[in-house]
Amino acid sequence: MATLEEPQARLGPGETGKICVRGLPVFPGYLTKAGLDREGFNNAGWFDTGDMGYLDHNGCLFITGRSKEVINRGGEIISPSEVEEAILTAAKDRDTSIYGKVTSVLAFSVPHKSLQEVVGAVIISTPGEPRVDLRQLHHALRQRLDQPKWPVFLVYKDHLPMSHTKALRSNLSHRLHLKSLSDNTPIADRHYEATAPAVGVAITTAIENRQCNIDPEILRTYITQYSGSSQVFIRKRFTDGLLQAFIFDVSTNMPTVEGILSHLCANLPGYLVPTSIKLLNGPIPIDATGSVNEEAINEAIMKPGADEAKDSIYIRVCDIFARTLSLSLDEMDKSTDFFLAGGDSLQSGRMAFELRKEFGIRLPSDVLFINSTVEAMVAIVEKAIITQNTTKSQPSQPPLPSCNETYSSTNPIVLLAQLLPITVFYPVKVAFHWTLFVHLLGEASGHVHTRPNVVTRTAMMTLAWAFAHLATNFVFPLLGIFFKLTVIGRYREGTYPMWGPYHTRWWLVQKALSIWGMGVFDKASWSKRLYLQCMGMKIGQNVSIHPGAQLGEYDLLEIGDNVVLDNCVCRAFAVAHNTSIYLGRIQIERDCSVGLRSIVAPGAHLPPRTYIGPRSSSWAKADATEENDRLMSTRSPHPHWIWNFLIVKPLGTLCTLSMHLPWIAGLVPLANRLTMLKSGNKVLNATSWLIEPSHMTLFLRAQVYATIVGPIVKFMFILGIKKTLDLLCGRSVPGPVEIQSRGQILRTAVLSQILPDGHLLWFTELLGVHYELVSIALRALGARIGKRVYWPALGPFTQDYDLVEIGDDVLWGAQSHLNTSDGYGKDKVVIQDGAMVADRAIISPGVSVGERVQVGSGALLKRDKHYSADSVLIGSRQGEAVQFPSPVVKKKDADGVSEILSTPFGRAFYLGLANYRVWTESEIVCYTIAIMAVVSVYWSTGPVISLSILLRIIPAIREHFFDASTTAGWQFVIFSSTLAGLMSLVGGLQSFVALVVVISSKWMLLGQRQPGPHPWDKDSFFQLQQLQLAI
Repeated sequence: MATLEEPQARLGPGETGKICVRGLPVFPGYLTKAGLDREGFNNAGWFDTGDMGYLDHNGCLFITGRSKEVINRGGEIISPSEVEEAILTAAKDRDTSIYGKVTSVLAFSVPHKSLQEVVGAVIISTPGEPRVDLRQLHHALRQRLDQPKWPVFLVYKDHLPMSHTKALRSNLSHRLHLKSLSDNTPIADRHYEATAPAVGVAITTAIENRQCNIDPEILRTYITQYSGSSQVFIRKRFTDGLLQAFIFDVSTNMPTVEGILSHLCANLPGYLVPTSIKLLNGPIPIDATGSVNEEAINEAIMKPGADEAKDSIYIRVCDIFARTLSLSLDEMDKSTDFFLAGGDSLQSGRMAFELRKEFGIRLPSDVLFINSTVEAMVAIVEKAIITQNTTKSQPSQPPLPSCNETYSSTNPIVLLAQLLPITVFYPVKVAFHWTLFVHLLGEASGHVHTRPNVVTRTAMMTLAWAFAHLATNFVFPLLGIFFKLTVIGRYREGTYPMWGPYHTRWWLVQKALSIWGMGVFDKASWSKRLYLQCMGMKIGQNVSIHPGAQLGEYDLLEIGDNVVLDNCVCRAFAVAHNTSIYLGRIQIERDCSVGLRSIVAPGAHLPPRTYIGPRSSSWAKADATEENDRLMSTRSPHPHWIWNFLIVKPLGTLCTLSMHLPWIAGLVPLANRLTMLKSGNKVLNATSWLIEPSHMTLFLRAQVYATIVGPIVKFMFILGIKKTLDLLCGRSVPGPVEIQSRGQILRTAVLSQILPDGHLLWFTELLGVHYELVSIALRALGARIGKRVYWPALGPFTQDYDLVEIGDDVLWGAQSHLNTSDGYGKDKVVIQDGAMVADRAIISPGVSVGERVQVGSGALLKRDKHYSADSVLIGSRQGEAVQFPSPVVKKKDADGVSEILSTPFGRAFYLGLANYRVWTESEIVCYTIAIMAVVSVYWSTGPVISLSILLRIIPAIREHFFDASTTAGWQFVIFSSTLAGLMSLVGGLQSFVALVVVISSKWMLLGQRQPGPHPWDKDSFFQLQQLQLAI
C-alpha cells in the first residue's frame, strides 16, 4: 500500500495523495467484453482505489475522502474534511460568532472561472438558531484555516444529501445547477437554500434550490421594533448586494449600534445583518419626487464626526481601504476589518504601500496583520505622523552635497581600468611569491650535497614555500597602504558620481586592498591596529574588532576607547541617488558596541555607551539599550593570557599546520629528486628543474593532496582536540557566566581558535555541502542532528556544537547563526522538526524553535524564547523578529500529535519518492572531489606555463639580463616583473576559458530557467543546479 501523486511519485508520511495497492490480493483488472480492462492500474502495477489519504510514520492509513471529491483551487489540493473540521470546531467555540449555530457541514467543490474550483459548504443550522453567512463564517475561521480554504459559497439545507451509508458530496455543484463563480460575484449572490433530497436518491438527481432572499423590509422591521425609531432606511450596497442601515432622528434613549447589531445577529440570518448601521440626526431626507434622497444621505455619512474632524486622517485611511478593497467610501467605518471585507495578503502589501505614499511615513510590512480595522490603522498612522514630526523638529544634519554629474559605465577608459585587478594586481602578487620561492629553492639546491636526508630536503622546500608565503603576506599589505596613499590619498566626505575619476580611483583601491589583503598584520590585535592606523583610521585603546567585521574608507572612521565591533559592517561608503556614491564620516565614541550582523551607516555618530544590538543598525539608536552589550559573543569570559599563550595559540597554529601535512607529504617524492644544480644562474636553473614535466607532475599532485586530503586531516585533528577537551574539561553545560569553570572557559577558547564560529565550509565542500555526510560530521563534533536535514553552502555558524539540537526535515539558508554563548552565559539552541531557517537568520542562546516554524531572511530570534509551532518570523524590530499570525488547526496522526511533513528534498533524496533518478551521496561526493581536483590543477598550471614561457620562448631574458654583471636585486625585479606580465596573459586566458566552461555548463545542464516551483521530488532542476554550482 502507498500514497501516490501524479504521475507516479510516492509520497512521504503525512502527505495526502491517492491510496494505491498492489500485490497478490489485488485483482488483475475489470473483465469486459473486450477483455481485461486495467485502466485503474499504472505502469508500476499500482491500483488506484479512488480514495485519498495519508500514511503516518507508523504506517497507519488515514482516509480523508475520495479522489473525485477533493477541491483543486488553482492547483492547490484542498481536503473537504479539513474544511469541515475547522467549521465544526469553530461552532463549538464560545468566542466565535457561529457558536452553537451549526450542527453539520459538508464541503464540496464549486466551479470558478479563473481558479477552476473553490470551496463551497452545505450548512445545517441548529434548530431555533439563525443561519450563519460568509462574513460570520470567515471571522470564525480566521485563526483556524488558511484563507484559500475558506468557503466562498453557502447552501442551507435541513439535512445533508445522503446515500444509505454516507453523505454525498460528489457531483453536488452539478446537481444544484450552479454557475461558475468569479471574483466579482457579489457576496449576496453566494447564499442559497435548497431542499434536501430523500435518502438513497441517485446522485444524478437534481436538487431544487433558490437564492436566499435578502429582503430590506425584514431588516427594517427588526430595527424599528428594537430601536423604537420609525425613521429607518435600508438599502443594498451595489458592491456586494448586502444591506446597509440608516437610523434618523436619533433619540437619547436609543440602543447603541453595537447593541442593535448584537440583537440582529441573534435573531436574523447572517446575510440579513447589515454591514453597518449609521446614526444620523434629523428626519429621512426626501427629494422632490417623494423618494428618499440618497445623495443627501451620502453627503451626511461622508462628513466626519467630531472625533474625526481633527484632520483628514480618518477619511484618507477610509479612502485607501475602499480603493484597495474596491468598495465605496460610504461603506467604510471605524469597525471595517480589512480581511473580513475581502482583503488578502497580496492586497495588504499594496495597501501598506498606499499608506506610506499617502502620509509619507514608515510602516512595517506586517502592520495590517496586527491592526486590520480602520480604527486601529488610524491610530497607527497618527502615531507614525507624530513620531515623524518630532524627528523633523529636532536639529537635522546638513544636507548631503548634490551630485548632478553622471558618467558612462561603458567608457573605454573605465573598462580598461576594471581589467587591472585580473591583469595586474593578482598576477603581481603571485609572481612575487613564485619568484621568491624559486630564488630560495635555488639557494637551497646548493646545500643538497650536504643534506642527503629526504626529510631535510622536504623541510628545505617546505620552508622555502612558507617563507615566500610569509614574505608575500608582509610585503603586499604594505604595498596596499602605499597604493592607497598614492592613488586616492585620504578619503574625503562627499557625494561622487559613479564611473567618474574619484569613484574609479576608489574602486581600484578597494580591489587592490581586497586582493593583497591585510596579510600577517591580521594575526594579532596590535599588528591589526598598526595596519588600520597606517590606513588612516583613528582608533582608541582597548578596541576589539571581530575578524569578520567589514571596515573600509579608513580615513573616515573614528573609533574611541573600549569599543567592541562584532561581525558587523562599519563602512563610510553607501550608494546614493543619481548613480553616485556617498562617503560620510563615522564616529563611534568610547565604550560603544556594535552587535552581530549590524550596520553602522556612513555619517553615523554613536555617543558614548551606545550599544547596537544584533541584526540592527546605527539608525535604531532608540533600541540601543545596555542589555545589547551582553548579547555579544565577545563578552564571553576569556582564559588568562598564560593559558592563551601556552595552549590556545599553539593549538591554533598546529591546526593550521595539520591542513598542510598532505601537501608536505606530497612534496617528499619531489624533494627526493632535488639534486645539486649545475653551475650558472641559480634562479634560472631552479626554475628549469622545477618545470620539468616529471617534477611539475609531482608538484601538481601535492596541490591535489592539499585540496582533497588536507581538509580531512584538519577535521580529524579538530575532532581529536575536541574529544580530548571533552575528556579533560567536560562537555559544554548550559548555565550563566558566573558558574563556568576555568576548564570550560579554556575549552571554549580553544574551540574558538581551531574552529572559529564553527565554520566548516573548507571541509563540507568535499562532501557535497547539503547532505547527510555533513550531519554525520556535525554529530561527531557534538551536535544532535535529525534526519533529512538540508544544509546550506555556508553556515550555520555556532560557537559550540554540543549545545545545538536540530530535528528532522529542517531546511537551512546560508550564513545563519546559532549563538550558544554570550555575556549572559551558555545555553542550548533547539530547532524542532520541519522548521525552515532562511538566509542570515540569527538565533540567540536559549531559543527553541517549534515544529514547522518558518524563520525568514534576516530574522532575529530573541534570547531564551520559545517560538510555537507553525509561526512565521521575519526581520528584526526592537530586538526581535516580527511574528505573523498562523493557523491553529493542523492535521493529526494516530496519536493526536501534529504530524511532521517531510520536505520535497527529504522525499527525493532520502525516501526515494522522486519521479526521476536521484544521484546517490557517494556519486555526489565523487563528482565534487573530481571537480575540486581538476580546478586545483587548472589554476596551479598558470604559474607553471608562465615559467615555461619565461625560460623557453624568451631566451633574450637569459642572455641580456641574467649575466654575471646583473645584481641579485635587479635579477629579482626583472624576473618577477616579466613573470607577472606573462601571468597576466596566461591568467587572463585561463579566466576566459573558465568563464566559457561555467556558461556552457549552465546551458548544457539547466538550459533556460523557467519561473515557477521546482520541488526536489518532482523536478531534477535543483539536482542539476548543484552540479553546475560545483563546476
